[in-house]
Amino acid sequence: MTEGPAPHRWARRCSEAIILILACVAPWAFGSVEAWAELVLDLGIVLVAALGVIAGRDGDWTPNGLFSLPSLALAGLAMLALAQATPLPQPVLDLVDPAAAAARSALIPAAPERVLGDPGVPVALPEATLSLVPEESVHAAARLVAAWVLFQGVLRLGGGHAALRRFGVAMSVNAAALALFALLQALTWDGKIYGFRASPVDDAWRTGGPFVSHNPLAASLNLGLGLALGIGLTAPEPHRRGAQAWAAYAAGLTIVGLVTSQSRSGLVATLGAAAVRALVVRRRGIADAGAAIAGVLALAALLLAVLGGSSPYRRLASLLDASVYADRLEVWAAAIRTWAAHPVLGTGLGSFAVATAPAFGHDRGVVFARAENEYLDLLVEGGVLGLGLALAGLVSVLRSVWRALRAAPTMSDRALVAGGLFGLTALVVQSLADFSPHILGVALPAAVLCGHLCALGDARRGRPAPADVPREAWSLIARLIIAVLGLVLLFHSFHRARAEARLAGSGIPPPGAGRPAAISPSVSKPTLERMRVALEAALRDRPDWGEGHLRLGIVLLGLYERTAAEWVGESLDDPALAARLADPLWLHATVHSAPPSGRGWGEEAIGHEPVRRYLVAAARSFLEARRCSPALAPAHAHLAGLDYLLDGGGATSVHAGRALQLAGSDSRVLLLAAQAAAQAGDLGLAARGWRRCLEVRESNWEDVADAAAVVLDPGQILNEVLPPGKSWPVRFADRLYRHPEDREVRARYLEAALRGLPGDAGLSEPERLRLEAVVRAELGESARPRVLWERALAFEPSRAAWREEFVSWLVERGEIAAAHRHAVLGLRLSPGHPGLERSVLATAEALARGQPTP
Repeated sequence: MTEGPAPHRWARRCSEAIILILACVAPWAFGSVEAWAELVLDLGIVLVAALGVIAGRDGDWTPNGLFSLPSLALAGLAMLALAQATPLPQPVLDLVDPAAAAARSALIPAAPERVLGDPGVPVALPEATLSLVPEESVHAAARLVAAWVLFQGVLRLGGGHAALRRFGVAMSVNAAALALFALLQALTWDGKIYGFRASPVDDAWRTGGPFVSHNPLAASLNLGLGLALGIGLTAPEPHRRGAQAWAAYAAGLTIVGLVTSQSRSGLVATLGAAAVRALVVRRRGIADAGAAIAGVLALAALLLAVLGGSSPYRRLASLLDASVYADRLEVWAAAIRTWAAHPVLGTGLGSFAVATAPAFGHDRGVVFARAENEYLDLLVEGGVLGLGLALAGLVSVLRSVWRALRAAPTMSDRALVAGGLFGLTALVVQSLADFSPHILGVALPAAVLCGHLCALGDARRGRPAPADVPREAWSLIARLIIAVLGLVLLFHSFHRARAEARLAGSGIPPPGAGRPAAISPSVSKPTLERMRVALEAALRDRPDWGEGHLRLGIVLLGLYERTAAEWVGESLDDPALAARLADPLWLHATVHSAPPSGRGWGEEAIGHEPVRRYLVAAARSFLEARRCSPALAPAHAHLAGLDYLLDGGGATSVHAGRALQLAGSDSRVLLLAAQAAAQAGDLGLAARGWRRCLEVRESNWEDVADAAAVVLDPGQILNEVLPPGKSWPVRFADRLYRHPEDREVRARYLEAALRGLPGDAGLSEPERLRLEAVVRAELGESARPRVLWERALAFEPSRAAWREEFVSWLVERGEIAAAHRHAVLGLRLSPGHPGLERSVLATAEALARGQPTP
């Protein structure tokens, strides 16, 4: 491609400078994952587009660039996202995605509910869309439009290999700077990025430099490493020896940054890209690939020898450990199950977290916002159509790279294009176990690189515009498209950035930071009021933000608790009792414990100021959250606790049932829905919720036991609440049935535990033997428990707690000599154990006095 005429040459130079600045700055702005950074980048992209329109000649705006396959793939993905967020007539939704239509019908009432005491119009029902989170799909479309506009801007630059070389120099220097910064920050880590931004990562070697995670850092470094190698690994030319030297330094520093980032997927991507580059560039590809991999591994070994025990290689060495992939495998399995229900059109771009939530089986206390695999992520959100568009675009880019390699006029230019191929290949490989392309600090430089490579590959393949369409018409259409899209993009980014800015300093976490949870009792009422004001302001900019409405509802519940506690506390001296009476669920239980004739209390309740001011507003907020995304389980769970304020819709059981259907592994939602169902008298639904809660998170069992014991008899708990395994009957018996009058119930639970032990895959053999010994001993058996304890201790001789309980059982049976022998043995294996020390002394005294017991 040739440069434009002199009057417009300045515009192209300015466009190139802006693109270089955007590509280099994007990683440093915390990966550009926040709305303010997106706004800055979008502003730069729109400015590039405007300059491109000024500089472009009519011939530059032909279908050759607009309708190239990478361009069409990006545009197709953007249009898919918009189509997913567009409301459809119900018959059309039934036709194109029957599963989505059926799910929507099951999650919403036939008509909008009215909140008693709310002066506003009833909250509308969710629109019939393909996307489970339409607002996020619109945002995904905006990001894809920005990528398309930037891609077109790079195609219009011209400059050929010289432009790619300038981009390569900038990216190489930037990657070296990122690696150096990440290394220095890790060595001086204080828990904050740049010394002022708190990081969720504790491990200094996994902080990711300016990124929040180490995997995007590795992806960014790989992009720069490939271009540095392309500049440095060229035939020696006198005028480029200095450039080769600094490129080699930059590549070496970048490799150090890659290794110390501890990104397993990043290292595998580096090795894979090195092999592909060697195979493509030279005929002796296999030998060169092996040499490239051997070189990287040799450098790794050298760093390991230098860093010694503090080396980050302890994490990289876990590449061959199957257990480290357990989380990813669970996420991938959930993704496949979710995709199977929406195979063609997906659940909506940006909806992964909400769409896959019901498919998870273990509550790990985190939200998996992405699939840890870019291709699975796109398959879930975009279906086969979305993944097909993305793969078509990727293949077309690689074809352009291949053509650019073959057409390169010099070995230096060929090496430079191969360096670009290295970076893209690394990103493609790393995306198999990561989601770095979703991080703008990685995606933007990658899009610029793709634009340069496609421009080189398509430079000799220009196609004239169709004969019946003048070139001026294509130019005008292109300019109008760019102008309109730029304005829409800026409008969208501005409102998101302003909403995020309004939340700053209020105590509300940034959007998408995690699960909205109940407000801590330590949060003061003034702080909650500040949160409320900030959320209401943010929602004026983002009225369809489901998470924001959900957080506002939770804040309003917290304000109700504080206000009601103040009122109740004036007449009570017990703060704990006052807190219980101020709990919104206590009010829910009071309403549903009234006789049927008195259950119109909702209209009377709104006469009380805390109910009218906070609970009515909270109910509306949860309805708004459901409107934005009907698959938000917490919204349904909270509506179950406020059903007495809703006119129309369904009773507690309806809302709680929907919450249980959507909650997946979210134990907090399961507990809330089960408690509301129990208070409303639906004990079967409550038992289902408590059972599911035990299945997904073992640590919640005490809360489940206490709640279930209030409304269920021992038989119902044993048969309907306790899942198989995990010694659940023993735990519940120890917590609920410890008194002498509960002897028969306790024996029933212990016998149930014995029946379940042989098939309990959650216990190791020593644990199973020990638990069986404890149960049989309590049931009064004499010989069998001793054999089982001895077998268990043969497997685990240093388990001091097991040996202490065995010694206590022997003492109760009067076998003082055996008890003393085992206590002495245990003390030798666990020196200083206080319980065993007491047992040794007590049994020794008993033996000296000839007493049957200490």
